[in-house]
Amino acid sequence: MALRRVAAIDAGTNSVLLLVADVDVATGKIEPVADESVIARLGKGVDASGQLDASAIQRSLEAVERFCETARSLGVQQIALVGTSALRDASNAAAFLEPAQALCQTRCHVISGDLEARMSWVSVTSDCSLGARYPLAIADVGGGSTEFASGVGPSPDYIQSVDVGAVRLTERHLQGDPPEPGELEAARTHARTELSHALSKRKAATLVGIGGTVVNLGCVAFGALNYEQVHGHRLSLKTISELIVSLASKTLHERRLTPGLEPERADVIVGGAVIFEALLTGMKLSEVTISVRGARYGIAMELAAGRWN
Repeated sequence: MALRRVAAIDAGTNSVLLLVADVDVATGKIEPVADESVIARLGKGVDASGQLDASAIQRSLEAVERFCETARSLGVQQIALVGTSALRDASNAAAFLEPAQALCQTRCHVISGDLEARMSWVSVTSDCSLGARYPLAIADVGGGSTEFASGVGPSPDYIQSVDVGAVRLTERHLQGDPPEPGELEAARTHARTELSHALSKRKAATLVGIGGTVVNLGCVAFGALNYEQVHGHRLSLKTISELIVSLASKTLHERRLTPGLEPERADVIVGGAVIFEALLTGMKLSEVTISVRGARYGIAMELAAGRWN
């Protein structure tokens, strides 16, 4: 068994994530050693201003620095550092990229939505524990965008990156505390409209959901204390719709006290749930399978195999 220990750091719109994993290069089997995240909100305000906020840059750089130190303390010599939606959109992305690259001593790849979706596809299709049936669809709902892919084999037949995410949808439509009924309806309409092309005529037996939104919804719904407990669980459309009603009726302070919900995610959880409701409704599916994995797993596998540059 030829194991290679690598790390992937994903600087997303809402969270900075770290995966340190041992990868069997021959089989592609991946075993996480450390899997951590920090909600740094790098993309705060980017949808409206087109620029990264200075405090958001600082929070995200602090997370990157800590994650680099963790990776090196675990014996990692190869680190893949990637940026996604917020860094694709921000005109001042270099204000984050240059110091982040210096901290990690590696280039930061700002990856396209298509590549992000492909890496998420790799992470899901290599995970036998999910029991996913083909044709398969995956939806990686982030802070700024949703990456959607579908197909029947090791590579997806269709990929679409849509600029609708939990942070972006919240900043545009869900400003009330709690959100007004009209705001909630506007958010639902916007999510359905933005996703309609990606979902048009896409048939799937299984939808796998990726990202902090669906994991947190699962933790709330199933009373789970940690992420691993909801991996592979199925969350119904009915439950998601009920959670939207329940969470949207609460103030931000009340949502932060919800068991199973990360307090830092309380302000954007309704927006993220609305996106999953729109995904399932648009695909005429009754449930989503939760995966705690994401693009970072696919990236780590590619890095270990020498295919990441």
